[in-house]
Amino acid sequence: MKENNTKTWVAIGDSFTYIDEFLEETGGHLKKGYLTETAELLPFPVDVKHLAINGGSTLELLDVPLVPGDFYSILLGTNDWWGRRPIGTLENAKNHEKGTILGNLSLLIQKIRAIAPNAPIFLMNPIERSRFVYCFDQTNTALDSSAPWGGQRLSEVADAITDLAKWEGAVPVDIHKETGITPENAVNFLLYKGKKLSFPEIHALPLSFTFDPAFPYPKEAENFTFDGLHPSPKGCKAIAEVLAKAIKSTFAD
Repeated sequence: MKENNTKTWVAIGDSFTYIDEFLEETGGHLKKGYLTETAELLPFPVDVKHLAINGGSTLELLDVPLVPGDFYSILLGTNDWWGRRPIGTLENAKNHEKGTILGNLSLLIQKIRAIAPNAPIFLMNPIERSRFVYCFDQTNTALDSSAPWGGQRLSEVADAITDLAKWEGAVPVDIHKETGITPENAVNFLLYKGKKLSFPEIHALPLSFTFDPAFPYPKEAENFTFDGLHPSPKGCKAIAEVLAKAIKSTFAD
């Protein structure tokens, strides 16, 4: 039975949110995700409902059945950027047009408000990334976010999501800027053939590059991420501090 002061938190997202429940898929790099870190900073207990798809985009999350909650968080966009989905415009959002990042997010917000009209919605944006290499499969890789991909910068996606939050009356949570995570500090180095590559050298690697060793980020390579993309313990704490501040401020009003 739910305690009187316990709030139901519905967390919608991609792998960043997914791994909070499936820590074994981080290869031992995480003992708790950003949701758990955030919950520990809140002045009230929460019952977290995870609605996440590993590798999910704004379009895929539209099909996930929603559940009632006292507040909602959304963290999406990095997979849309890598999948070359167009950002779209606020006009797409106003018309609730499916297909663009902003249009999809507006539809998702509309779905939330249909079942929880008074619940605060904390709309987060994606952090920057270095060269991603999946810890269980070195062929699953993606480029860093220091350059445009599909004609769009990840920073442009992040800024557009913040603008959408303000227009929609959601709470903007700008972890893209406020955590201080960049392509340069996402990892300390990438290991290749015994050599520690710095960020300029990491950026120069082609997408089809074969890594040796299979996973090029030993523990000491961790900084804000453990694999170039997903937040390390340090990264989870940085995200949690920004998100918890927004949640506490909203519920204090």
